Amino acid sequence: MVREVTGWGLRPRLVTTDSRYSSLGNLKFLRSKELGFMVGLAKNKIVSPKKGESLQVGYLDIPQQGLDVHLKGFGFVKMFRTVSSNGDVRHYAVYDYSQGQQQNTEMEVFKQLKKIHWQVETTFRHLKQFCSMENFFVRKKRQVNNHFFYALRGVQRLLNLYRDGVIESVGAIRKIIYRNALRLFISEFA
Repeated sequence: MVREVTGWGLRPRLVTTDSRYSSLGNLKFLRSKELGFMVGLAKNKIVSPKKGESLQVGYLDIPQQGLDVHLKGFGFVKMFRTVSSNGDVRHYAVYDYSQGQQQNTEMEVFKQLKKIHWQVETTFRHLKQFCSMENFFVRKKRQVNNHFFYALRGVQRLLNLYRDGVIESVGAIRKIIYRNALRLFISEFA
């Protein structure tokens, strides 16, 4: 996807992804394209907080303002740890291509990146759960393109309804649709 997007002429400063795409090959590819990144890292990824010391990310003592570490086979990144309200621990590596080996990402910048990352995650979840992005039974190129377009348009409309206060949450639309369908069914057949 990155290759295609940069082929269009887009030059994002940063790419964000979850830990499934944080392989060493992918990170090196992003650097070769002169792109920064914020990626989730699995807790068993090996890093070096000090020269000659290697630890799994899950065992690192990461202060709130982040920690500069050497990612084995890649170079220096800034590590952050977040703990959600339900206790889930996640680890993130931030790399700013323009800074080279010195990664000086501030906590406020990380919070902004994390917010953007989370918006992307939730949008894709909405596409799957509410707009049937991955459930379609067409094979022709035009039909597939139409399905993608309408799924993206649908999630955009849902997010606008939520933003404008018309619905209390994106998931509330399901309740509204089912309630109206049930009402119609009962009035027609009862």
